[in-house]
Amino acid sequence: MKAQNLKETPRGKIRRQARKEKRENAVQKSGLKSEIMDSILELFFEHPAERFTVREIEKRTKIPRATAHEYLHALKDEGMVGKDNAAPDTLAFKTKKIHHFIEKIVASGLVDEIIRKVQPSCIILFGSVRKGESVKASDIDLFVESHSIGIIDAAPFEKKLGHKVQLFVEKDIRNLHANLLNNVVNGIKLYGSFKVK
Repeated sequence: MKAQNLKETPRGKIRRQARKEKRENAVQKSGLKSEIMDSILELFFEHPAERFTVREIEKRTKIPRATAHEYLHALKDEGMVGKDNAAPDTLAFKTKKIHHFIEKIVASGLVDEIIRKVQPSCIILFGSVRKGESVKASDIDLFVESHSIGIIDAAPFEKKLGHKVQLFVEKDIRNLHANLLNNVVNGIKLYGSFKVK
């Protein structure tokens, strides 16, 4: 049996490009572009091991099927969703996921609340969320360097974020044991600065 020639023909390439441009135009015409994109992407951020059909995206996000189909293909064109309808294990995807969570944490008001309650010298995001490796069950780990003993109630923010928040509060970052210190200093500063020496 002869192997089929799978090389794309010029006509096929033109058609594929035309479909891609049509999807991009449909996405650009929508005034809710970022909101729809974020809703679909969040499924892949929160459930990176799952594959989502258009029907499943429609069910979970309440986005109409035709719209979900267009946006899903646009995300595939951008490399934010794999051909298998799962989250890709790429630096670009992880970077976008990290930025998504940073924006969500800041928008929730949690960082402002920590600053108001304990006047920290720094707040650092670390752990699986910082690495872009989190799943729906992951905690959001924040290190807070502060001399204040104010109490921070994270519960209202956990509801907004859809994740438990673990706060590690210490007067001096240098007091952390070696493993935790390494994780924290390799984190992302959300506020302030710290001194190691």
